[in-house]
Amino acid sequence: MTQNRFNQLPRYEKVFSRLDQILNQYIKLSTDRSILKFNSSQKSQNEDGFSNSLVEDDFNAFELVNEIRSSYLGRDYLEGEIGLVDGQDQYDGIFNTTLYMLMSNRLGKLYKGALNKTSNHDKDIKNSYKTLMNSKNDAIVKLIYSLFIYKETETDNDFYYGHSIDNNGKDRLIIDLPVYGQISVHFGSKENLENIKYIAKQNIDLILKRKLELGQITEEQFNEIKSKADSEGIFPKYTGKLYEYSSAIPLDYCGEKFKMAQKDLKLSGKMVSDISDDDIERISANNKYNSRELYYFAIKSDFSKQQLEKLSSLLQKRDKKILQTSKKKNHSQLDPKRIGRKAVSLTSAEERQIVDNHEVMSDSITPNHSKEK
Repeated sequence: MTQNRFNQLPRYEKVFSRLDQILNQYIKLSTDRSILKFNSSQKSQNEDGFSNSLVEDDFNAFELVNEIRSSYLGRDYLEGEIGLVDGQDQYDGIFNTTLYMLMSNRLGKLYKGALNKTSNHDKDIKNSYKTLMNSKNDAIVKLIYSLFIYKETETDNDFYYGHSIDNNGKDRLIIDLPVYGQISVHFGSKENLENIKYIAKQNIDLILKRKLELGQITEEQFNEIKSKADSEGIFPKYTGKLYEYSSAIPLDYCGEKFKMAQKDLKLSGKMVSDISDDDIERISANNKYNSRELYYFAIKSDFSKQQLEKLSSLLQKRDKKILQTSKKKNHSQLDPKRIGRKAVSLTSAEERQIVDNHEVMSDSITPNHSKEK
């Protein structure tokens, strides 16, 4: 296949360049203290009532911003067309693309907030917001096809991600980014989602043709993967649970709280590859940490996709059981029969007769406001 400007694939250098620009613009428009406050807010309860005591707080405001730059801009060495480099570079490229998506969304929300505060809807702010939403869509497209190609041609064991619908019926992408945390973004509309999937599919077809031409895959692999993309789709369903409704600006950093959790969960010094199903079941039953904290710990520990799937399933069962127990407890506290029995045991027959006589008198002087039809 002859290379021309119509079939050239996007490059990793461009992704990093946009990430660099957007991150530094975000930091410039924010203050160190506001970023620290934003990240610290992640400790508070999410919509399900789960707090997260494991969120990193080892840094002051200045140190945090430097750590963000280090966490986000360290993969500046990637070169080449997306999907055509070796497996490790594809893996690293997925991190850059995810962070590019996240920061486009973060900066876009700053401009959206500025738009909401201006009565005349400043044209420059509006254009900047539109550009950032385009960048976000561009990043999502690249992320979806990068993940698909990596999963089908390298390994299916690294990234737990997919499509999900929130409680308001809105479509979103969720990815458990190893060592960072759960990251999610909304698509804005179903039309936008379908358009993103269409463009991502076109890129997948092009990458597969180029990989076949370069001898990176066989013709049999080409036909098998293309058939799978055509029949099963390119964007899987996310079967886990979203605990981090707003991931703030997650870091690839594990501090003192993480080390304490490792010790509490009896995983200090244990390789992730050596963590067994029994270990995961034991972790899921730990009562010192809630489900959100346990899942956060697992992502920060770089659990594999299969390990995360198993832990997520166990934690969802745990959450359901806790909710059912809570409902039963609340119901029993308001059980009229139980309250009546309790009242009888605490009052005499004479006292109950006085109350009954009072109710009869009250009924006789209360006007009837009901309307017959």
